[in-house]
Amino acid sequence: MILAGVLLKLGGYGIIRVIALIALYKIIALIMVLGLLGGIILRVACLTFRDIKVMIAYSSVVHIAMIIVRFLSAFTIGVAGGIIIMVAHGICSSGIFACANMIYERTHSRRLIINKGSINIFPSLAIM
Repeated sequence: MILAGVLLKLGGYGIIRVIALIALYKIIALIMVLGLLGGIILRVACLTFRDIKVMIAYSSVVHIAMIIVRFLSAFTIGVAGGIIIMVAHGICSSGIFACANMIYERTHSRRLIINKGSINIFPSLAIM
């Protein structure tokens, strides 16, 4: 919870502060392309995971890659959108990990195939 709530946001704030100092547009473009490719590869990889917490953690990394690309765009709307995604990610990821922990406590398994259809048994987790 500390990682998603504080440390990743400190990294985003650091990127906002440093981006004004970097004037090498070719390097920024290379980092943006690598961030986009990494995000796309991890999105596809998230579809293959069978563990709930691993899937949530990797999708969190995809969100951070999206935030980095938005910040590196250096447009006002991109930075504002990145900040909004950062705040939303900090709030939602902690809640999603808490819901995954509740599922684990009740079923004693983090595998998706075992927890399939658990919405019928635990309707309180329908918020996820």
